[in-house]
Amino acid sequence: MSTALITLPERDDMLRRLTAVDNTDHMIAGLYPLILKGAGQPKTALGVILLIQLAIFDYCAGLPPVMGLALGMRLSEYVAALIDDEDVRGDALAEIRNIKAAT
Repeated sequence: MSTALITLPERDDMLRRLTAVDNTDHMIAGLYPLILKGAGQPKTALGVILLIQLAIFDYCAGLPPVMGLALGMRLSEYVAALIDDEDVRGDALAEIRNIKAAT
């Protein structure tokens, strides 16, 4: 996996990209504020994956476990929406495939 750093989009652009994946009210009010904490920050491909996975974990606390599973299935979509650099995006998506294959 690449250790190259990318800078995540700024808050407004990041929110626009996330809502392009899913614009339901509960995502905008609940999950996305947790992901937006990383706006404008430098991250590796793995850092972006972890940012989103931890946000999903925090968001789903107290919810039925199926919620976390459903959101985890969309991890690739969120990663693809937030990473502009093609090489880093490709590394992140490959890592997600590896994680899914291992489980």
